[in-house]
Amino acid sequence: MNRLFSGAVIAIGITLSLTSLTKAQNPTPPPAPVPPATEKETPTEQRERRRVPAFGPQIGFFFPTSGRTRDAFGETWVNYGIGFQPLDLQTRRGSATLDIAAFSARRSGARAFVVPISLIYKIALGGGRDVEGETDRGINPYTGFSLGLYLTDLRADRYNVSSGWQGGFGGSALFGVTYQRSIFVEARYHLISELKTFDLSGLNLSVGARF
Repeated sequence: MNRLFSGAVIAIGITLSLTSLTKAQNPTPPPAPVPPATEKETPTEQRERRRVPAFGPQIGFFFPTSGRTRDAFGETWVNYGIGFQPLDLQTRRGSATLDIAAFSARRSGARAFVVPISLIYKIALGGGRDVEGETDRGINPYTGFSLGLYLTDLRADRYNVSSGWQGGFGGSALFGVTYQRSIFVEARYHLISELKTFDLSGLNLSVGARF
């Protein structure tokens, strides 16, 4: 009886020793650290951070380079249009979109109306980035070009010309600067196919905004 009791005690002691040794060799890993709580943006802050103006008007003046065209319709035409392009152009690939504008001139016995409908591409030339990687909200220069259809209606009594609406092709090269991603000033030279012996190419200067 004493031998059985002694054997049981020895077995229990060996079991406890082995359990302690196993725990020492395989310690329980410490709990993972809890990341610090971050303050979430409100919906209003998210909209303000992501908002990039992309639609708005532009107005300016168009100056034909042909003496004959200036003589028939005037030296300074009015330019106005609608743009659909964001002014946040600080990307390596630039931005392409549709561009619609109009040049018009009127004097006694003559009128001219030109409507360019173009695909325009613009890319930023420089400017910094803010802490979130967006375009710097200061002044940023850009350049670009466009290609498209030019719808034209000319009437000049002195030259016995009344074209009605006709289509031609053309393009432009441009340079401009943006301010605060919402205002821009731009110079663009349009190269336009002739209509009724009138060369309609010229320089356009405009200012515009995006909302």
